[in-house]
Amino acid sequence: MSLYKRPESRYWWCKVTVSGETVRRTTGTASKSQARLFEDRLRQQLWELKKLGKVAYTWDLAAEKWLEESAGKRSLHSDEGILAWFQPHLTGKKLVEIDRAKIDELRALKDASPSTVNRHFALLRAILRRARDEWEWIGQIPAVPMYSLEEPEPMWITREKFEELVRALLPAWERPARFAVVTGLRRTPIITLTWPNVDLKRKHAWISALRSKNKKPIPLPLGPEAIRILRTVKGQHDEFVFSYNGGPVPAQNGYYWEQWRAAVKSVGLKGFRFHDLRHTWASWHIQNGTPPHILRELGGWSDDKMVRRYAHLGAEHLAEWAHNIGHRPKRKARK
Repeated sequence: MSLYKRPESRYWWCKVTVSGETVRRTTGTASKSQARLFEDRLRQQLWELKKLGKVAYTWDLAAEKWLEESAGKRSLHSDEGILAWFQPHLTGKKLVEIDRAKIDELRALKDASPSTVNRHFALLRAILRRARDEWEWIGQIPAVPMYSLEEPEPMWITREKFEELVRALLPAWERPARFAVVTGLRRTPIITLTWPNVDLKRKHAWISALRSKNKKPIPLPLGPEAIRILRTVKGQHDEFVFSYNGGPVPAQNGYYWEQWRAAVKSVGLKGFRFHDLRHTWASWHIQNGTPPHILRELGGWSDDKMVRRYAHLGAEHLAEWAHNIGHRPKRKARK
């Protein structure tokens, strides 16, 4: 019997024999019809391997090729860390052996927050999809479940609290922080901004597609406060607008970032990140009446989803309609 169940498992298992070689594997499903589909796919893959001489591609080859194709990308360092966690669990595994049961087993081993688990398995899913769709190494891939996460409310601070924060920061932090709340730029575009991309006369800056999150160039109009900040740092570094100890601002953790965390803690802003300055910038805009569609363009968002998260902070324009329902007219008394 090719399909069977083991006493300790609720899933169907299959036994497939091709050219004298027998493979037993869990189908990863309790549905017999889906188990039969799995069995058919497995038999086809084994036949191609035996009869057509196709290479049995392993996870190690896939991870190596992924990193090769990711060279130069901002996510490379993060990907390397995630792949290091998968390595002892998947090394030597053929891609066709990474089934739903194996994925569930790995998820149970990953002791971390749901968002961290999602990041790890999103990368696993991306590699498997590329192996199927681009490299054509495998024909089918299993579903990779993700935790359903609630979007947290954007964290922002008042102008008074912001001033308290920057007073606690060193000058090398104060200026990038002030620039963030007047431009809405993310951390990476700020610390990598170079003088050739700044035109003080035209009051304009340009963020290249390589430095933007959505891979699109961002034109950045510069207001009076942004111009003032740029003039205070002019001449401190030949290339980078914002610098630290004569060089570029460190991109990763280190003493520079410890200074930020210490200042945040000293003013009682638990968990406040540099990225929350972008949320603060957007919140101030909405509170001052900036239309959402204009904010979207200023912030470089690709859709309205993020902008809608700030909408409740500026509902004054709806006030005149709130009472439009009026009162029911009194009926005239019958004679």
